[in-house]
Amino acid sequence: MPDAIDVHCDQLRAAVRERIGEHADTFRHSVDVMVDEAMRYWPEKEFARIARTVEENRSSGAEAIGVMAVVVAKCRENLEARWGAEPAHVHAIGLLMEPVVIQLANIWFSTNEARIAMREVIARLRSPLPKNGQKRVDGGSKGGGKPPL
Repeated sequence: MPDAIDVHCDQLRAAVRERIGEHADTFRHSVDVMVDEAMRYWPEKEFARIARTVEENRSSGAEAIGVMAVVVAKCRENLEARWGAEPAHVHAIGLLMEPVVIQLANIWFSTNEARIAMREVIARLRSPLPKNGQKRVDGGSKGGGKPPL
């Protein structure tokens, strides 16, 4: 039986796929790996600060966009290094990485409960080793492997 964190990971991946739509269904595994990768790089302290100030400061939106661009760039660089520079991989990353990060940000800023759940996912995905003999959330491979394109 999966623990609560596994359920949160699956729910987060499913929510992002649903929000992205058709492309996410076509590249389901790739989107799931991208969600995990974005969560590993997610700057929760910066986004938590932005979430606290968004009502007071209208420029928070521009700041959030800048932070999201950094997350996209880090993830793109890491995934291209891992998957290779084959045109299909570069195209999939280019097509999906930004929408994945945008939808994760939409979820993050939606409610405090969403932020708490995402923090649990972040902690699990950043943990170097499984706990209590459990397998890693990403299926046991360090980084999800190459996507089946």
